[in-house]
Amino acid sequence: MMRFSFYTLILFSLVLSSELLAQSQPDNRIGIGISIDPARIGHTTYYYNGETSTLTEEVTNMSPILFYLPIRIMDSIRIEPLFGLYTMNSKNSSSTTSSTAYGTRLTATVSDASAYVIGVGIFYHAPLTKFFALYLGPRIDYTFFSSVIDNQYMSNLYTNYSSTEIKTETFETDLTVGVAFGAEYFPVTHFSLGGEAGFNYTSFGNPDIKYTSLPQNPSSPETTNNERSQHSFKTDGIFFVRWYFL
Repeated sequence: MMRFSFYTLILFSLVLSSELLAQSQPDNRIGIGISIDPARIGHTTYYYNGETSTLTEEVTNMSPILFYLPIRIMDSIRIEPLFGLYTMNSKNSSSTTSSTAYGTRLTATVSDASAYVIGVGIFYHAPLTKFFALYLGPRIDYTFFSSVIDNQYMSNLYTNYSSTEIKTETFETDLTVGVAFGAEYFPVTHFSLGGEAGFNYTSFGNPDIKYTSLPQNPSSPETTNNERSQHSFKTDGIFFVRWYFL
């Protein structure tokens, strides 16, 4: 009888502590978040096949900051859409003047590049105390990369004027799938600081490249071969700030 009473007391204590913990947890059903990803600081090199050889294009990574929308759809299940973007425009020009030929050669390069990231994570969320919680689950995102490089050459050397324009447009979609494990600390009720570790696989899409040359040269038709297979595995770590307004 004493043993039964002892086990009953333990069970009652566990149930009561669980109820008190659940009541002490804030609702935190919808919020906004910002992540800082050190791996996105720097440059990314894109490889593709040009008209005659393999070309490389190095572009500055998008901002290492991504935006999130954590939504708790069940007590222990949370979905988290994400979004990020990066755009850049640059123009470089140079001119050369020949004193003997009384002419000028002008070269100008205009480039536009953009990368957009959209994705979602689905996590099992486990509060341990009212100040600390853990979560685990998969995350998937797409990166849509595009760039336009316009090279213009103009010359009036030897009193002969000529103009050539070569434009290269590149479009690419990359897919990243991974598993993430994270922790959140709540210094106040609706605000959390956290970190996340993940293991990710990225499949780099086959680039779609379009060349435009003016004036066109009928004796040298353009060909494009864009076959490429490229992927990567990597570990990753990011830092989070989340604010829950509902």
